[in-house]
Amino acid sequence: MINEDSNIAIVTLWSRIDQVKGLLGNDVNLVGIIGNLYTPVGINYMIATLARTNWIDTLIVFGLDYNGVGEALIRFFNNGTLDVLLVDRGVADTVRSTVRVIDLRAAFKNGDADVLVRVIRENYRPGRRPVRPFVNVEVHENEHGGGWVLPLVGAFIYERDTYRSWVKLVD
Repeated sequence: MINEDSNIAIVTLWSRIDQVKGLLGNDVNLVGIIGNLYTPVGINYMIATLARTNWIDTLIVFGLDYNGVGEALIRFFNNGTLDVLLVDRGVADTVRSTVRVIDLRAAFKNGDADVLVRVIRENYRPGRRPVRPFVNVEVHENEHGGGWVLPLVGAFIYERDTYRSWVKLVD
């Protein structure tokens, strides 16, 4: 949490949070929350966070989408589909219907931080005005057959380039 009065959250996907903060400069103070998202299971935790921070009404997706989790996030907010839903469907639908998602993955890929700054300034509305009821959501993780259906954290390397995979593995 950076600014508790802000209505804006940024999800950086696989990109470093500090990298995005650096691109924002002083405008980082206009943002409520900045966080990573590595897997589709993590979308459930994002829903839970948004259910508790009921004044966040704008979610900006700005980061590198290595494994398609950004696409899964956009799909969830567009039509409600999520491969693994671990929170109450009613809560997920309430969050989905009260949060506007702005997809800036292409701007990140092009290195265009000016678009991010402009979008933040255009959508910033301070004041903590709730846009949905406060719900303290629990994420119910169900283990199946001694393992998980999907990894819970980004503890794997997804890369199309062999050399870059090797560098990440060594790092």
